[in-house]
Amino acid sequence: MNTINHLGLTLAVAVPAEFILRNRTVSGRRNEHGKALPLAGVPARLANHFDLGIYFDFRLVMIGSIVPDILDKPLGFLIAPDLLNNNLRTIGHSGLFALAFVLAGLAIHFMFRNPQVLIMAVSSAGHLILDQMWNIRDTLLWPLLGLEFRQGTTTLSEYIWFHVHGLLDPRPMDLVTGGIILVFIIYVTVFTGIKPFLKSGKIRPVMPA
Repeated sequence: MNTINHLGLTLAVAVPAEFILRNRTVSGRRNEHGKALPLAGVPARLANHFDLGIYFDFRLVMIGSIVPDILDKPLGFLIAPDLLNNNLRTIGHSGLFALAFVLAGLAIHFMFRNPQVLIMAVSSAGHLILDQMWNIRDTLLWPLLGLEFRQGTTTLSEYIWFHVHGLLDPRPMDLVTGGIILVFIIYVTVFTGIKPFLKSGKIRPVMPA
């Protein structure tokens, strides 16, 4: 799956998810102080930690969607190709990395009441799902099944051509995900503005929250 596919499919999930979460709290109600009212059996303090009336920083959502590739491609091609057997899906595509990223996001959210790193981590974990990493169990479960990664076969020129070919001769998935990205850009341009978006990462809601 190429970069456009990852960005487009992540936005297709993140935009409606943000709209839903922004317009509700854990219980769907707020008290007079603006705090989330807890669900039955959920302590108020915990409920307020996970107040879902939040905004996504879509800059981090998009970066998160390709974090595994941002980490693994330079490692596999340039930094440690011999150590990683020229494999382009290694540490960043492992369940261990995804879990550590999510736990770090949870810790930051609890300490600073800022969910953006957690949102970025979830976006990054979604990359593994889109890459169907359950079919490469030795990487997904690394290092439980061994420290060594399987031998990679893709060269740098082949990787570049894969993305160029996707632009020159797009598959249906490329057209769909490219269309999603285009619609997102148009929406941001018309309703939010490019400069405000680049500054905050927020998009203006269709309806006021």
